[in-house]
Amino acid sequence: MTSTDGTQVFTWGVSPGHRTPCEETTSERADRNFGELLQAPRMVQSGLQILFASLLTLALTTRFAMLDMMRRAMYITTLLLAVLAACCSPRRG
Repeated sequence: MTSTDGTQVFTWGVSPGHRTPCEETTSERADRNFGELLQAPRMVQSGLQILFASLLTLALTTRFAMLDMMRRAMYITTLLLAVLAACCSPRRG
């Protein structure tokens, strides 16, 4: 990095030419914030896939046969909502 009087300035852990977060422009900050916002749907989609997989394996257990009608309806509703959420979640490609 070069200071205003033209001398070289080096700081520990920062390579020459690399700016610190305090020196980012408004446009760069907006780009960084947008990138962070795009990470949230990816995390939600992963969570939905884990939820859907666990719901599918639940039906294969022996205790599932002992559920009453109300709990089976709750299971099916939750399973369908998980499928709907997974289908409607944004995809990045």
